[in-house]
Amino acid sequence: MKTSAFFLFATKVNEPKQLIFVAYYLRRIVKKGQWNFDLEDSDRVLRLQCDNLTKTAVVQFLKTHHLFSKELHFLENEMPNLRHTPFSPLVSKQNYIQIH
Repeated sequence: MKTSAFFLFATKVNEPKQLIFVAYYLRRIVKKGQWNFDLEDSDRVLRLQCDNLTKTAVVQFLKTHHLFSKELHFLENEMPNLRHTPFSPLVSKQNYIQIH
């Protein structure tokens, strides 16, 4: 059984055109996992909930297309807040951009 975990990445996704390109492939790579972007953040954060194998595939994809900056780390006490980050495709907030 695959174990799901939460990951944060700083990216170089700056334009809507890049986001559409990345979203197209993330839907295929992540499949049952969840993801979203916060392009209002200076790190252009990609939030990803998936297994480690999927994480590796996403990082490789971003690196191949020169869109990966670094993995961001968070403290355990920050985790409950991160779990409440909206992932639902119906969520549309100013700071969270999600394409599913």
